[in-house]
Amino acid sequence: MDLSNYASYHVWAGDKVRALIEQLSEKEFTENLGDYFSHNSIHELCLHSLAACEFCLALVDETDPDIFNARYEELKKLSKKELLEEWKQTDHNYSQLLQGSVDGKILVPPFLGKSFKISKLDFLLQYITHSTYHRGQIIIALKKLGKQVIGTDYLFFLNEIATD
Repeated sequence: MDLSNYASYHVWAGDKVRALIEQLSEKEFTENLGDYFSHNSIHELCLHSLAACEFCLALVDETDPDIFNARYEELKKLSKKELLEEWKQTDHNYSQLLQGSVDGKILVPPFLGKSFKISKLDFLLQYITHSTYHRGQIIIALKKLGKQVIGTDYLFFLNEIATD
């Protein structure tokens, strides 16, 4: 299975959203937008997106997931610019992973109640859908702040790269 387009889409959509976030004031970036969102501010949504991607990369590399408590504390201290840059780099790393071998199994830690193994492909696609979900939340949060937003659907990406 060739995931090259999907890998490129992941980076493209993240870049579109990060470009909008870069324009926010610090107040807008950290403003509590209420319990409607899974995380209460755009900052927290970005932080979660970055941490989730790093977590997924570590599980593929079979790194002990317990190291993430300390890493998460480090990520919380990053400035907006640093956070967005780390997120961009991590998305690029994830994209490269998607373009490699998707054979094998991944052990999912017991955060859903028990550990279980799934195919590497399913695991990688799970993160893409998870990321898409949070990008959507960020778009809604930007709308709530009165910002102009853009579409990041996969079809928009395919239209942009169409050559015929």
